Amino acid sequence: MIPEVAELTVFYSNLVTISRLQRNPTVKTEIAQKKELFGESVTYGFLGYPVSQAADITCFEGELVPVGEDQLPLIEQTREIVRKFNSIYGEVLKEPKEVLSSGKRIKGLDRK
Repeated sequence: MIPEVAELTVFYSNLVTISRLQRNPTVKTEIAQKKELFGESVTYGFLGYPVSQAADITCFEGELVPVGEDQLPLIEQTREIVRKFNSIYGEVLKEPKEVLSSGKRIKGLDRK
């Protein structure tokens, strides 16, 4: 319902490689689980979903993002996209921080 999120998704898709999307552990697990559905051909819509999630987070300047432990790779991938964007356009976007569904931050991943 907010066209800027879709636009940002398309823009971000030009900042992340297919091989990086394929290395996301959560995506790899889901692809393996859906092998019968995909066969050897995974759709961009599935593979690129983390890019869309990154747009959702950053479009609304999300700083603390509640996630389950399995979604930590998504937050790291979002931070990578933000760093790439900021390296091109200046310090525009904020890197999000994860908050586990238990309410605890992961030690060692605190970012300022």
